[in-house]
Amino acid sequence: MGETGIDIKLMSADARRLIGLAIECKNTERLNIWEALKQAEDNAEKVGEAPCVVFTRNRSRAYAVVEWDYLLTLLADRATMGLHND
Repeated sequence: MGETGIDIKLMSADARRLIGLAIECKNTERLNIWEALKQAEDNAEKVGEAPCVVFTRNRSRAYAVVEWDYLLTLLADRATMGLHND
């Protein structure tokens, strides 16, 4: 809290390589998504990873926002590996 840079820093090198996201976490009742994305993008650029905003509010589920192209890549990778719901 209050530190600069990405919010989730403590990951093994393997986890960081596998996830590949610079995660910005927000827990607030009112979120300016554009400001959160700008912060995530600025921090992601510094570490060479894709920006991601994870957000929630009290008594709500958590959600994640990534760039559309990044999501499409994840879905294509999943389809290629045969990971689908049967």
